[in-house]
Formats: sequence, C-alpha cells, structure tokens
Amino acid sequence: MGVERASRPLLVGLAVLGVGCLAFTVLAAVGFWKENPSGGDWMYVALLFGAAALCLSRAALVRAQRAAWIAIGVGAFFNGLGDLHWLVILQDLDSIPYPSLADAFWL
Repeated sequence: MGVERASRPLLVGLAVLGVGCLAFTVLAAVGFWKENPSGGDWMYVALLFGAAALCLSRAALVRAQRAAWIAIGVGAFFNGLGDLHWLVILQDLDSIPYPSLADAFWL
C-alpha cells in the first residue's frame, strides 16, 4: 500500500492518540490524577500500547523506512510491557525485586 492510501488510517490513529495525550495532560493539570492515581497509570499504559500499535501499523502499511518503524514500535511495546508489569505485579509489593521482569522489558 502506498503512502497516500495508508496515510488516512494512520492519521486517524495519530489523531486519537493526540486527543488521548491531550486529555491525559489536561487531567494532570487540573489535579485529577492526584485523586485517581491508578486511572492515570492505566491511561498512560494504554497510550504507550496505542503508540506502539500505531508505529507497527505504519510499518505494515508503508514500505518506506519499515525497519525503523518496526524497531520503534517494538521498543514502545516492550516499554509498555515493563510499565504494565510494574503496575499489575510490582507496584504494591513491600520489597520490590531487583532486577525484575519489568527491568528486562524496559531494557
């Protein structure tokens, strides 16, 4: 698929992520995440996975610079996995193991 045909779904995905980032920022500015910290954590992880999906979609739809978009998408995906592991498993532990699986994902 050429850049022209692929650009519409990619632009829609970019717009959705942009609105999500804007919403996250506005909610942080008004102090919403101080009252609901877990909601902010989950929204952050969702935005990370959305960014990874968008990068990998770009790699699948457009041939130009495919390897770079795959590398960025895979990196964002593993970063999201590290944050998800921290959020679900490690965050509430009294003693957090080091190194943990989250550290491996972040690397």
